[in-house]
Amino acid sequence: MRETIESATVLLVTGKGGVGKSTVGAALAIAAAALGRRTALVELAPSPIAESLAASVVAQEPVLGTSSERLEIIRLKPEEVLVQYLEDHGMAVLGRRLISTGVVAVIATAIPGIRELLVLAKIKQMEKSGNFDTIILDAPASGHLVTFLSSPKGLAEISSVGLLRSQAEEVGALLRDPTRCKVVMVTLAEETPVSETIETAEKISAINVVAIGNLIVNGLIRPPEISPDTLELIASGDLMGDEIDAFTYISARASMQARSVATLHHALGELQIVELPYLISTLISTSEAATLARHLIDRSIRTGLPHVQ
Repeated sequence: MRETIESATVLLVTGKGGVGKSTVGAALAIAAAALGRRTALVELAPSPIAESLAASVVAQEPVLGTSSERLEIIRLKPEEVLVQYLEDHGMAVLGRRLISTGVVAVIATAIPGIRELLVLAKIKQMEKSGNFDTIILDAPASGHLVTFLSSPKGLAEISSVGLLRSQAEEVGALLRDPTRCKVVMVTLAEETPVSETIETAEKISAINVVAIGNLIVNGLIRPPEISPDTLELIASGDLMGDEIDAFTYISARASMQARSVATLHHALGELQIVELPYLISTLISTSEAATLARHLIDRSIRTGLPHVQ
């Protein structure tokens, strides 16, 4: 992931719900900071991993052997972005009035695509400010991503002039420039997430508004190694039933994942596929995200999962 992190300022992280999108986004932010980049992790909805990472930043705890001072966690709300936008354009009184009357919430939901444009316009503003080398957006799930990415083009087409059109055009320019913005897709090596990932990648290519940087396959199980001694125990029947069941389950799941990864390679072979291991933990916190970050930027680390053709 080093090349993708260093080649584009904005990375939009997406994936089907439940595949670890937010966790991978946090890991990417840690990885970018470890590479010496001033990094912002932007979230649209609260997530436990972002809260854990924010606590580490506040406490100034070192993350992945580097100072957490390079990290900033930002929560974006479209309504607040709209008010700030009005204030930046000399309409602070209007912004406060819209808040007091509740009109902001109506505006942010009544115009199709306006919420998405507000978020992307804020990301564009952050990118142009020069305050960050890397901006990681925990973007909407893959089922809503195409609508999210299409909003600037749609609003530009219906707005002939004015601030709305200019913002839509500037955001569209950000998305189309692969040196400024890329999508990072996250999936699990399972049938349904893999199918949706392939479908989403094809839709992104079809609308042709943003480049896909990497595909990250999360939660890969390393297949158990069978030593000669273990084979002897299996043959002799000295292993207990639960141990045999566990061994069989892990082997079968690793094989299933390998087939899913092979499907991804076959369908999306033009994308660079990065593998992340399954972490045995009851809680994914900053420590686990840092472990994943190390896998993302250390080329010497491999999951050891074979690709079944």
